Amino acid sequence: MGKKKKKRQPEPEQRQPRLNRRQLLGLAAAWDAAAKETDRAVKQAGGLTPRWVKADVVYLSEEISAGELAKSLKSSRQEFFRYGLAFDAGYETALLEAELNGAKIYDYEENPGIDLEYLNTYLKKAGWPALPGMPERCTVFQCIGWLCDETDLLSVMLPLMDIMAAIG
Repeated sequence: MGKKKKKRQPEPEQRQPRLNRRQLLGLAAAWDAAAKETDRAVKQAGGLTPRWVKADVVYLSEEISAGELAKSLKSSRQEFFRYGLAFDAGYETALLEAELNGAKIYDYEENPGIDLEYLNTYLKKAGWPALPGMPERCTVFQCIGWLCDETDLLSVMLPLMDIMAAIG
């Protein structure tokens, strides 16, 4: 008898976000709480008039090793690795995919992985402490975003892969 083939796990980008009613209600409550906190912070800041507010909620995450991250980056086209990265389990230091690619923190070519110098420059400009080194394990993640514009219109921003799948 031959060996049974292991069922191949789909790549993270092939998984679709699925939210049940309880989760949707939880997100709505979280949005309302965030809106109230934003209103409070704006009033406290005085003179600040935000035109748009954006919120991102992680819907997919996976802990990986630095080696796995390097392998994924090496096999991706330049700036097409569509995952944010949390450098700690509590997401205290976490960056969205757009930040990582936009600031050239993801290194796709020479030494696939994280360009620690670019990362720490970015963190310093954002007022965050530098990382002494790349952790052995980190978390890649994807988000669904919500954008509220100056007319209070709330738009859902799906990840690019979901949009591309929908238009085929």
